[in-house]
Amino acid sequence: MARYAGPANALSWLSAQPRLAPAAATPATVRALAEAVAAAGRAAAAAPPWETCSDAVTAICPCCHPHGSHATLAQHVPLLGGALMGRKPPDPDLFALVLQVPGALSGLLRAVLLDGSFHNQPFAVMAVHLTAPDRARAVSLANAVARAVARERAEPLLWSAVAARLAAAARVGARQHNCDEGAALFSAVQIASKAHDQLFRDLASHAPALSQILAALTDRVRPGGGGGGGGNGCGSWDGGGEDTVCCCLKLLQGAAAADPGATLAAAGPAGALEAPLLAVLAGAPVLRKAGRPSTSPALAAGLLHAAARHEITSSAAPAPVVMSAPGSAAAVAAALRAACSAKGRARDGDRAHLLHNAAALVAFCIAIDGSGRWTVELASPRHGALRALVKAARAGPAAFAAPGGGAAGDLAPVPPEYIRAQVAGALGAIAYALTDPFSSPATGLVITTSAAEAAKEVAAEELPPDAELRALVWGGLAAGSFEGLDRARVMALRSPVAQYDLAATPGALAWLAASAIDGAGDPGPPGAMAGAALQLLHAIGGGDPGWPLERGCMPCAVEECIDAICCMHFRSPNAAVACARAALALRNVAERFANDEDEEGGATAATNAAAALEALQAGRLRGGGQAQDGSKFKKCGACGIPRYCGPQCAKAHWKAGHNKECIGGRGATAGGGGGGASSSSGNGAPKAALQS
Repeated sequence: MARYAGPANALSWLSAQPRLAPAAATPATVRALAEAVAAAGRAAAAAPPWETCSDAVTAICPCCHPHGSHATLAQHVPLLGGALMGRKPPDPDLFALVLQVPGALSGLLRAVLLDGSFHNQPFAVMAVHLTAPDRARAVSLANAVARAVARERAEPLLWSAVAARLAAAARVGARQHNCDEGAALFSAVQIASKAHDQLFRDLASHAPALSQILAALTDRVRPGGGGGGGGNGCGSWDGGGEDTVCCCLKLLQGAAAADPGATLAAAGPAGALEAPLLAVLAGAPVLRKAGRPSTSPALAAGLLHAAARHEITSSAAPAPVVMSAPGSAAAVAAALRAACSAKGRARDGDRAHLLHNAAALVAFCIAIDGSGRWTVELASPRHGALRALVKAARAGPAAFAAPGGGAAGDLAPVPPEYIRAQVAGALGAIAYALTDPFSSPATGLVITTSAAEAAKEVAAEELPPDAELRALVWGGLAAGSFEGLDRARVMALRSPVAQYDLAATPGALAWLAASAIDGAGDPGPPGAMAGAALQLLHAIGGGDPGWPLERGCMPCAVEECIDAICCMHFRSPNAAVACARAALALRNVAERFANDEDEEGGATAATNAAAALEALQAGRLRGGGQAQDGSKFKKCGACGIPRYCGPQCAKAHWKAGHNKECIGGRGATAGGGGGGASSSSGNGAPKAALQS
C-alpha cells in the first residue's frame, strides 16, 4: 500500500474505505503518507492563500485549479489520520514516526485551515495520542510535538489552526462543537505547556486565536446570568463544559504571563476578559457542593490578579476593571468561601491554589482601592469573605495543607506557609483598610463616607480581638517567607496602624531583623527581600520609606525603576552592614514607642524592639546562618525567627523570655493568637525541634 500513497486517486479511494485503515497502520505506510502530507503542505503554502478561494474544497480539481494543492492536502490528511487511528488502541510509535518527517506536522496544521469537515481531523488525532493511558508516553509525545513545531517554525500556523478550528466548531451543532473545540484546545494546551513559554509568547501576539479562545470561554460560562443564575450582578458558572473552560483559562493564563499587554488588548473592550473570569469564581461554590474538583476557579483568580497588576502598572487608571465590574466583590467572596470550606481529602490541591490566588487578589485590590467602595462591599457580612478568612487563619497551618493532591496534577503544589501568608495578608488588608481612613491615590485627600463608617462598625463584629488579630496577621506573614514579607511591606507602608501592630506583635521585629540580615549582599530576590525588611524597620522607626540612610546602602539596580519607595534602595552589601542598620532601626522603634502601654498588660512595641535588639546583638539573628565557631545555626522550630548554636542555648532563651514572644508557640496563644506550631514542655523548652 505504501507505493500507492502518492497518487491522488488512490488516496481518495482508500480514504473512503474504513476497513482498510488497520492495514494502513504500518510504519512503512505511515511514513509514506506523512511524506505525502508534507509535500502537499509545502505546495499549499506556496499556492494562493486559501482565504481567497470561493469554491468548496471538494469541488476543486487538484490538477488545474489554482488552489489544487489545498484539495490534494485535504485528500492526504484523512488517510494519514485513518492510518494513525487504525489500531485499537492507537499506536503512539506511529504518531512519533509522523513527527520525524520534516514538514508533516505543518501539513497537518495547514489542513485545519481548510473549510469543511472531514474524518480524522488533525487535532482530534493529536488529542487521542496526547491522552494515552501511558502518561509518561503521552508527555513524551507532547514534547515531541513542541519540538517539531519549533523545528518547522510553525508557531503562527499552530495558533491559526486553533483559531480556525474554534471558529468552525462554533458554526456547527452542539455535539460536533464540543468534540472539535475540546480537541483543539486540549492539544494546544499540551503542546504549548512543553514549549518553555515560546508558544505562549506567540499566542499573545496572535489576536485571532486569543479572540476565539475568549469567545469559547465566554460561551461556556455565559456571564450575565445564563450560566446558572446568581443575582450578584455577574453571571455564575454552573460547572458545564469544565474541560473546555479549564483549557481556555490555561491558554489565557500562559499568554498573559508572556505578554499581558497584548493579551488584554486582544480581549477587546474593558471587561470582556474579566466578566467570564468572575463568572467562574462565582460558580466555585456550585462545584464544591457537587464534589467536583476543578482547577478553573484557581486559574481564573490568578488570571484576574495578573490582569489587575498589569492595568495598574501600565496605565493611569485609578483602579483595575475587576474592581468596577458588577458583582465582582460577591464573586471573589464566593471563591473564598468555597476554598475555605473544604475539609479532609476534599481539601485538594485545586482548592489550596484557589485560596492562595483569591487571597492574593483580595490583598492587591484592597491595597489600591483609594475610594474604599470595593473594600466596603467585600467586607460586607452578607458576602462572608471576611468570616471565611478569619476562619482559615484561625485554623492554623494544617488548614493550608492539601492531602488530596491536585485533581489531575495540573497545578504545582503550593507550600502551606505561602497560603497562610496570603490569607493573613488578605485578612490584614481588610482589617486595616477599615481601620484607617481611605485616601485617594490621585489627590491624596482623605475620604470619609458614611458607608465606610457603617461598614467599619459592622465588620468589627467579624474581626477577632486586637491581640488575636495581630497574631493571626503578622504571625501568618512571618511564616510565609518572601510572600509574607512582600505582603507585610505593602500593608505596613500603607497603614500607620499596621505599623504599630507589627511592632507590638511579639517576635515580628525579630523576624524583620533576621530577614534583613539573611539576604544581605545577594543580588537576587533574597537581597531584594532583605532590602524590604530594612525599609520596613526604617519606616516603623519613624524614617521616610523613600530615603534610606547612607550607611552602606546600595542603589536600585533597575534603571527604569520610578518607584519612589522602591525597597531595592535599602539593600545592604553584606551582613555586617545590614546588622548595623537593623540595630539602628530597632533603637529608633524603641524610642518612638517608648511611652506606649499595652491596654492588656502585654508586650509593647518598645519592649519587642528591645528584645529583638538584644537577640541581634547576642548573635541569635546573625546572617548566613553560621555560628561564631563556624558551625551551622539552627532556627526555633516553632516560629523560625531566632537562631541558636545548639539546644542548650535554645532552652536558655526560651526560659529567658522567648516563650512569651514566640509567634508559633505559647507567646501567640497567650496574646490571643490561634494555634501556634509548638508549645512548651515540662522542662520549659519548646517541644518543636530546632530547624536548619
